[in-house]
Amino acid sequence: MNKKVLIAILSAVILLIAGAMFIYYDATFLARYDYKVSYLTLDNPDSRKDDLRILYLTDLEYGTYTDETNLRKITARVSQLDYDLIIFGGDLFDIDYTPGSEDISVLTSFFREMKADDGKFAIFGDYDLISESRKNITNKILTDSGFEMIDEKVKIYLTSSRYFTIYGYDYGRQVERQPDSGEFFLAVIHDLSLCDQLSSAQLILCGNSHAGQLNWPLSSGYRPGYHSAQNLYYSSGLGMTKTPHRLFSDPEIVIITLN
Repeated sequence: MNKKVLIAILSAVILLIAGAMFIYYDATFLARYDYKVSYLTLDNPDSRKDDLRILYLTDLEYGTYTDETNLRKITARVSQLDYDLIIFGGDLFDIDYTPGSEDISVLTSFFREMKADDGKFAIFGDYDLISESRKNITNKILTDSGFEMIDEKVKIYLTSSRYFTIYGYDYGRQVERQPDSGEFFLAVIHDLSLCDQLSSAQLILCGNSHAGQLNWPLSSGYRPGYHSAQNLYYSSGLGMTKTPHRLFSDPEIVIITLN
């Protein structure tokens, strides 16, 4: 083997090692705080003169790997955004975390700081329903900070007589009746399998699995983002579970504009 070939091989090995080290460093230390903002615009024939902007957050998974540093980063990012209404898509705490009284106070303050003129709404995720105690704590935090838990549906009035509807499906709740296809409505779900049952929705918002959390470019499954064929926005969420890493699945905040 001549010297040039050896140098080329060593250079390639060094580049591979350096690339792997950077990917690991980014997935472990950088991505968890890199809250990107994703935007989606939809036409709403019943919209008011001004655009309606929805802030969609989901899967905070507070406790095990998400802490007050994350909350400060999220608050700083959200404070830069313009929105009228907030939707939280479930999973307030990580599954193995036992929340205490201080956590309740911290999270209530965190969500209370987010103001929305047209309301704040939420559904329960699977981690919110692992016990009656967990459900009660989650419900207290969200309602004390100004959220309304969606019990099937809420009407969002654009004028005194014009509105659209948000249907909410807590984890485990089934779609008992397909909403009227002539009605402009959004659906908030925490179980991707419900997507096919809500085909008449103008937009379906779903989280739950952090869009994989650990993704490779050729990995299978739904990718985070908007899927026009299903009118689905599949969010990678805010937090982490099972492992303190995010690979090619940055945490995200979503702004949906109805115009």
